[in-house]
Amino acid sequence: MFMIDLDGSYGSGGGQIIRTALALSTITQKPFEVNDIRKGRPKSGLKAQHLHGIKGIQQLCDAKAEGAELGSEYLKFEPSRLKSKNLHIDIGTAGSMTLILQSLLMPSMFGNKKIVISLIGGSDCSWSPPFDYLKEVFLPQIRKFADIDIKLIKRGYYPKGNGKIELKITPKYRLEDFKDFKEFRKNLKENAPKINLTGQYNLIQVRGVCREDTVPVPGVFLRQVEPAGDRRPVPRWRRA
Repeated sequence: MFMIDLDGSYGSGGGQIIRTALALSTITQKPFEVNDIRKGRPKSGLKAQHLHGIKGIQQLCDAKAEGAELGSEYLKFEPSRLKSKNLHIDIGTAGSMTLILQSLLMPSMFGNKKIVISLIGGSDCSWSPPFDYLKEVFLPQIRKFADIDIKLIKRGYYPKGNGKIELKITPKYRLEDFKDFKEFRKNLKENAPKINLTGQYNLIQVRGVCREDTVPVPGVFLRQVEPAGDRRPVPRWRRA
């Protein structure tokens, strides 16, 4: 089968290339190899979050992966047939759980049965979508394609991580019901609900949340939230 060749230094040279490639490779059944992984970052190569994303995807499609090790700047990924199964992944660091889901969600949404994904890692990390964005903004859109329930068990922050989330995913469109990915894609395009975010609609409310997991320091809290508006916020201290 033709091997897709990817340049890991393309654009910003970050991990998004790997995460997207893993998801698309799994559902299209097309292998790929990538060099210069995360070449645009201060420390190039695979980090724990990327490595556990690869291992999780391997469980979903019995893939062969060459170069899947910490710090590796090369990966060769060859998927087999998608087969849904429950996943438990402990990143072992404060690596972003929301980013690892960018690899796992798409194959799980179009698998052959309901699965449960439990993750341990960072829930609110620098340079990644926080848990609340995943829950309140992203998931409401992709629930057009699968029933997805998500539960935050514990928040996890740098450097320890140790946050916990659990997702239950039930596919509405199953890849195995079609002859190949081309037929599956055609069916989605013709029959699945569309995501349309071009309308402005009517603004009802603007609301923000400031979270911390250390001893509360009111001065820091107020400096973060006061620029958002004229109304003075009312602090409610609670460990996340």
